[in-house]
Amino acid sequence: MKQFFFLLMLISSSILFAQDNSDCFDCHNDESLTGFRNDKEVSFFVNENKFAISAHSKVKCIECHSNFDPENIPHKEGKNIYKVDCAKCHKTISEQTSTDIHHRLKEQGSDKRIPDCITCHSYHYVTPIKTISEKTKFYCTDCHKSGKNAEGFHKKVFVSNSACADCHDDVEDLSTKLAKSVHTKVACADCHTFAAANLEDHEDDADLARQTSCETCHKTIFEEHSKSIHGLKLAEGITDAANCSSCHGSHEIVKVTDPQSPVSPKNLAETCGNCHDDPAFEEKFEMSVVRPGKMYTQSVHGKHVAAGDKNAPNCTSCHGVHDIKNRVQEGSKISAINLPNTCENCHKKEVEDYKNSIHWFRVQRGIKDAPVCNDCHNEHSIEEITDQGREANRLKMQKETCIGCHENSRVANKYGKDGNQVEEYLNSYHGLAAMRGDKDAALCIDCHNVHSILPSKNLQASTNAINVTKTCQRCHKDATEIFSKSYSHKSDSESARVVENFVSNIYFWLIIAVIGGMFVHNLLIFLFETRKKKKKRKECYNNASLYKKMKLFSIFF
Repeated sequence: MKQFFFLLMLISSSILFAQDNSDCFDCHNDESLTGFRNDKEVSFFVNENKFAISAHSKVKCIECHSNFDPENIPHKEGKNIYKVDCAKCHKTISEQTSTDIHHRLKEQGSDKRIPDCITCHSYHYVTPIKTISEKTKFYCTDCHKSGKNAEGFHKKVFVSNSACADCHDDVEDLSTKLAKSVHTKVACADCHTFAAANLEDHEDDADLARQTSCETCHKTIFEEHSKSIHGLKLAEGITDAANCSSCHGSHEIVKVTDPQSPVSPKNLAETCGNCHDDPAFEEKFEMSVVRPGKMYTQSVHGKHVAAGDKNAPNCTSCHGVHDIKNRVQEGSKISAINLPNTCENCHKKEVEDYKNSIHWFRVQRGIKDAPVCNDCHNEHSIEEITDQGREANRLKMQKETCIGCHENSRVANKYGKDGNQVEEYLNSYHGLAAMRGDKDAALCIDCHNVHSILPSKNLQASTNAINVTKTCQRCHKDATEIFSKSYSHKSDSESARVVENFVSNIYFWLIIAVIGGMFVHNLLIFLFETRKKKKKRKECYNNASLYKKMKLFSIFF
């Protein structure tokens, strides 16, 4: 009986005095507690209050930290005391994660840090799953700035490439392409998530099975693309709209900085042109701009890119990368109100001048007829303005841009203008000289400036009364105030215009009278001479007939 009582007391005491978490916290709740691990001093402090609200609050320390004698303090003699085997409790999850993308990258020798249980869940302060609303954001964004979990956590059953090869004969060839791409360590199932999740019957929907889940890793880019004109059209069911593979390729994707990449600056025009230069595509979707890619390659921008100029703009410089929008979409980089800001990235001084012009003031008020950069310089076929052929380019620009708008009677009537400035200029000395090719003749931009064009009543305008003399002196070095005010598109006063019109009418009718008189005079001379020659010819004919008759008479008699 005594032996039994002694044994009972022994068992009770072992239970009563078993190692408890409070025993551990007697030391480990000390913030100054440190030790050495792998020759580095580390903190052994564990916040008891934080641990008490963690998912493991009811788990004993010694259930995770084993292979040591808790009674032996300090525990430096313990073997791998700091290593914890989560699989002891989470065996199923451990088996599932052994084939996830992180562990497969580790097996392939990735030089990046591969996450384990502690990386995501932390050491002692494991947050209870049920308290987390956005799990992807909570667990993944420390490493992945964007992305989403397509299959959930620890639930994916991995499908190996060899399993795909059982049905798909091209897996080996595609794997060779993948080995040379940026996705060299990615398996088929990582991208083709629908097929992997529906392995038995994915062939029932071939189109869906072929689709890739790029958004799993590239969430931010995917969201940008979904709001672009391409993404919106895809959402409408237009499968011809550009998706990820349309621009980047499929299995052979390389870095965008690689010269062989279809989206590298030198190749981008051709890549965009696969759709936008395709006559069938243009006809099918009634595209407004024809062959933009080919026009771009012949432009000053395209030529600079082809020559290797890394600062020269390409398609994405103006249209955006993944957020490409048409001119009427909110936030479009090529809308009238935003285009100057887009061009300003390269042409800061020119845009600064333009934003101090009547054109920009009108654009800001929503006047659609007011020109922005591309209305004068074109969009894709922008020509270089150099010293060689500069005057020819200037004259061409004047004919096709300035005159094109300012001689438009509809525009003039709409905004209450006379609409005869172009005619008056063309009839002036400057206009006539320019039309005959005089390289020194003043064009529109010589007087009104190139980008900072302002109405004459504006005090900053180059044609304002206080500035016009300096403007004339650009060509006429000795120009005076009287000289500068002697020329304009129209006279300054109504009385002067009456005199001008009177003189113009006199000259007009005088020219008609002189030219008409000369014509009538020459016509009369012509008729007189014609009649005179005809009469003379008739007399000669009569004389000849008389001669023949007399000759016959002399023969007979």
